[in-house]
Amino acid sequence: MKTKPFHANKSNDERRDWFSRTRPWHEIDPQLIHELVEKFDDDPLFEVFVITSMKLKLVGSYNNICKQGYIEGVGCTQISGILCKIGTSSVNEMSKLLQTRELNERKISHHYQIILDTLEPAICLDDKQLLAYLGLSSTYAMINKANDCQRIAKQGYKVATEIEEMGLPFHMSSVVPDAEQDIANIKQAFLDLIEETN
Repeated sequence: MKTKPFHANKSNDERRDWFSRTRPWHEIDPQLIHELVEKFDDDPLFEVFVITSMKLKLVGSYNNICKQGYIEGVGCTQISGILCKIGTSSVNEMSKLLQTRELNERKISHHYQIILDTLEPAICLDDKQLLAYLGLSSTYAMINKANDCQRIAKQGYKVATEIEEMGLPFHMSSVVPDAEQDIANIKQAFLDLIEETN
């Protein structure tokens, strides 16, 4: 089934219609699609999310969220967790590649793109996704983008502090522990990144 490119949609109604007509998105519960559309709205990251999800074959995982019992208001957080897990894996792979003697620029570039294309939408879907902030800021530190590193690390530190003050778990994603010590460790990691890139 051929449909127009996602970027050609000019309104949220058109986006919902696009999802309903486009494989494999058409199988996902309309409630979850509605939640995604409302969350992203006109954000350019919406197209990044759609393209990346299809490229990495993640739509089936999103559909599984619905099959396991869709809970209104939680779907975006669960999808954010899926994206964060993939992005964090690429952060680790990129770190290993940068420590080798012979730099493989093609592989480094590949992982860098995955990091951006998963962690930025992950934050858009769940602004409490601490590991996404940490992964992005760490990546920018690795490639000497100090300003970007500090900007994201400061955002992440602020979010971690807000979560800590609320006395709640990080968020509802299954990829992040909810222990107080974990929040403290992540806050310290943000501070270390800020100091290292000053």
